[in-house]
Amino acid sequence: MPQITYLVLYLYSITLYSLYICHVYFSGVTLMVSKDNEKQKSYYINK
Repeated sequence: MPQITYLVLYLYSITLYSLYICHVYFSGVTLMVSKDNEKQKSYYINK
């Protein structure tokens, strides 16, 4: 019985970890995209 709980905890931690990685990755991507948008805005304003 304890082995099953260990397995569940293991799967749970893996899921949380992958979700965390996805969150960090997507927040980084959105940051880059927003920075690009800022650059384009300033480019149009300066033009």
